[in-house]
Amino acid sequence: MMGEHEGPSRYAGLALPIDIIIGENTFRAVEKSAAILGEVWPHATLRVIQGAGHLPIEERSETLANLVFNYE
Repeated sequence: MMGEHEGPSRYAGLALPIDIIIGENTFRAVEKSAAILGEVWPHATLRVIQGAGHLPIEERSETLANLVFNYE
């Protein structure tokens, strides 16, 4: 059974560096979710991986690894 939850706002208090990473050609729902999280975390950085779709971990794994581990 599914219960009630607070949604993204329950994470608003996170005070650490946050990257929101999406593929350039991902689904609109993912873009909308990224925008909502950007409102929850105004200090977050949105990073868009060019040429990637919904699965940048498969499509642009080296680029994603560089972003996650701050090589770029």
